[in-house]
Order: sequence, then structure tokens, then C-alpha cells
Amino acid sequence: MDIIYKQGDALLQEINQTSVPDNCLALWNLGQEGYVIKGAKDIICIDPYLSDSIARDAQTPGEGVRDFPPPIDPNRFQSAAAVLCTHYHQDHMDGDTLKAIANASDSTLFVVPASHESLARSFGIDVSRILLAKDMEPLQIGEFTITPVAQKHQEFETDAKGNHFFLGYIVEANGVTLYHSGDTVYFPELVDRLSKYRIDIAMVNSNGRDWMRDEANIIGNMNYREALEFVRAIQADLVIPMHFDMFAGNRENPAYFVDYLFNRHRSQKFHMFAVGERFIYHR
Repeated sequence: MDIIYKQGDALLQEINQTSVPDNCLALWNLGQEGYVIKGAKDIICIDPYLSDSIARDAQTPGEGVRDFPPPIDPNRFQSAAAVLCTHYHQDHMDGDTLKAIANASDSTLFVVPASHESLARSFGIDVSRILLAKDMEPLQIGEFTITPVAQKHQEFETDAKGNHFFLGYIVEANGVTLYHSGDTVYFPELVDRLSKYRIDIAMVNSNGRDWMRDEANIIGNMNYREALEFVRAIQADLVIPMHFDMFAGNRENPAYFVDYLFNRHRSQKFHMFAVGERFIYHR
């Protein structure tokens, strides 16, 4: 089955050569919650998982097998000003991927939750290239203003200093505001925080949770209904569902998302990505 729209050097070339007009962002889907985001001149990447490390490290044969190969080779990804990681789970903060990108480009910075500094350093990334993300403390990287937002991956978790384990990111660049949820469930305080921004693009996990995954220690997220009602609550212009395309054992059929939207919120703009696809949003 053909899953990837564009991959390899052709995809990297498209990322590097795409010209982004004013009041636009260009987005590329790398699978799971991995996305490349390009503004007027700079490029960032969020949660790239571009290896087979989960399957390699699995205790059970067949666990963590990807539905498709990495759409780009991280050893050739040289154009990102920064890579942002939302939390320590391997499909979001993968040592193999981050080490390869760090070796490919000595100018790329790595934004990780402050609670995960030691993990990032264990990958061999120099401390001078690691930026520590803390709840609601903005970071400036090139044209991008990045505001971390604490999330509940079912629950809040913090280190001894009160630094959150799970973050989402509000990304502002080129006149557009994007929210990437990372992994989270719905909670009212998140709506209150995001409602203070004009969210143009809401990238929200929609793979859900259930007792079978709980017993397998697979921590859950919003389901398709929760994701859509959440997006309506924050009044985002466009919703992009995430976290359903890579692992057969941790997904919810995106057709349910579309069906619910069609029946309940037909005026809500949405985009369902193919892996390796480019999408240009104009505010």
C-alpha cells in the first residue's frame, strides 16, 4: 500500500525551496506528531520520529513497528533552525533522530522541556544547543516566537523543580499563530489559556485512549470528539488531527473525526494530511 506522498531528497528539496508569502505558514507532515513548519525565512520541526528505534528497543516482537518508513533521512536534514520536542516519549523525543539532525547541522537548536535536559544531553547534544522550555515562558528563534504550554498526558507531571514533563507549543511567525498540542487530554484551563490567543491552526492529537491501552501502559490523549469540541472552544480557524497514522496499536480511525465534524460542526475548516504532504495555510 502506497502511504507516503513525497519523501527523501525530493521532500527535503521541496521544504528548502518553498517560498512562503506574508501571512502564511507552510507545513509538512512527517508522521505521528512530526511536522516541519516554515515561515517567511526560517524552518522549525516539532516531534520528528525518523528512525525505527521503538521497534528495535521493544520487548515484544512486532511492537512499535511503523506503518511506513521515515519520509526523510535525519542525517540529511540540515535546514531547521530548531527542533522542538513536546515530551520524553520515544515517538516525540527520539535519540536516534535528534543525534542525526545534530550531526547534520551544527546550527540547529533543540527545544526540550526543562525537565528533560539530562535526557537531551544523554543523546550527545551539546548543552549550548539545548533550550529549556518552561510553561508560558516564550522563546525567540529566528522569526518564530514559541510559547510552551503545560499539557496533561492524562495527568500533569513535573520534576522536583516544578518543570512540566508534557508541553504543547504556541508558534507565532509570519502573521500566523499555530498551536501544536503534543500529547494531552482535554482540561478546562487549557481552553482558558489558548483563548487568549487568536489560534489560526490547531494541531491536535485525536487517537484517544481505552483500558486495553492503559493496561499496555500506552498513555492516552483526546479522542476525535474531544479534539473537535476543544478546537471549537478555542475558536481555531483550522484543525489538523494528529497521532493516528503511524502505529496500528495506538490509533483511532480518522474517519470518525471527519464523520463527527460533518454531522456536528460542518463549518469547521480541517485538513487531513498525507505523510510527506505540503500544506500552505493563508490567514
